[in-house]
Amino acid sequence: IRKLLHASASSVRLTGLSGVGKTRLVQALFDDRIGYNALNQLQVFYSDISDSPNPSPRSFAEQLISLRRPVILVVDNCPPELHRRLNSVCTASGSLVSLITVEYDVREDQPEETEVFQLVPASVELIQKVISARFDYINNVDARTIAEFSGGNARIAIALAKTIKQGKDMSSLKVRDLLDRLLHQRNEQDKGLMKAAEICSLVYSFDCSTDEGQDLALSLLSSLAGISVVQLYEYIAELKRRELVQQRNVWRAVLPQAISNMLAQRALENIPINVLRKMFEGGGSDRLLKSFSRRLSYLHENDKAKEIASEWLSKDGILSSIDSLNELEMSLFKNIAPIDAGAAIDSIERAAKEDLSGRFLSKDNNNYVCFTRVLRSLAYDEMLFSRCVSLLCSFALTERPRVNSNSIRPLLKSLFQIHLSGTHDTADQRLSIIS
Repeated sequence: IRKLLHASASSVRLTGLSGVGKTRLVQALFDDRIGYNALNQLQVFYSDISDSPNPSPRSFAEQLISLRRPVILVVDNCPPELHRRLNSVCTASGSLVSLITVEYDVREDQPEETEVFQLVPASVELIQKVISARFDYINNVDARTIAEFSGGNARIAIALAKTIKQGKDMSSLKVRDLLDRLLHQRNEQDKGLMKAAEICSLVYSFDCSTDEGQDLALSLLSSLAGISVVQLYEYIAELKRRELVQQRNVWRAVLPQAISNMLAQRALENIPINVLRKMFEGGGSDRLLKSFSRRLSYLHENDKAKEIASEWLSKDGILSSIDSLNELEMSLFKNIAPIDAGAAIDSIERAAKEDLSGRFLSKDNNNYVCFTRVLRSLAYDEMLFSRCVSLLCSFALTERPRVNSNSIRPLLKSLFQIHLSGTHDTADQRLSIIS
């Protein structure tokens, strides 16, 4: 990364989940005590988008370019669209500005003319060493417990370690106890704060705007929590101070995912399914419903999540008309299909069987690509492999290779590779299908 940023008009993007140390790594690039070829500390400008910087990063980048001086611009919590705009400015001919942007949300798309680096969570062993080094009164067993609970997230591990008093034993603590410790962090226990954290974790992210007519997400979540919008807003602010909520402009998210998933499971245990469905399905916020489905996708082993997925895919569910899903419904389907894979395949098989015109299996179906990619993913399970392959073949047979572009046949073919097939089905079982 240092070598890239030493060159003018270069662009680097650093991604990774919350708390894995992205910002700290960027700081280390300018630290001459670490490694060699450190970047010049006198040539860097830093901005965090969550602080609503003024002037805007793009405008500031244009001003820096006009100075005709070598400069490194660091933009933290930078969304993909802003990165693309900055990238086009900083890599233009004549620019002496090098760009590095940091993003907590790991995305599949890779911006053009950008070197992308992903920082992954640390190993349990490394986190254990960090805890042992910083808290010498915590024994190895407790340090291991903290490391395993943190999911490779150093910030969460350190926050939890700070709650352990010298001479106290953690061996009898359960996950629920560790969550309580992490949330309260030596403050007085507040059941309202815990409930707010659980409710906010039910969605992947949410709009925290309080402007009139734009606070629907807060209204729905506060109603689910049984508190006022103002009280929920205060709790969210407190969670942010305890580094359990991240902010980007009006958006908030309970992070890291390892913690928000645990909190969401507790919320599912405490709230009846019919109440959850009524709130998210009938609340009037499509975005919040989509965000809820994305959270459920992380909880595929949870019984309540499975029940919701099954109900959505049932004949009376919101995804019952599988042959005519709109953009929102297709997003919901993609998110919850892995939770009840059998029901998802049932619905596709049913739609294919009932469609006498053949439109559903053809490229006349607007969701053709989405359905085939979902099936390709679900084929990972050896018990579902044959059904997924059969459906993919039905889709592929409707294609006209000389007319249709972007054929799914390479997608189907990839399932039969000897190496990296992306499925647990054995080679012999795949050969039997071919023969």
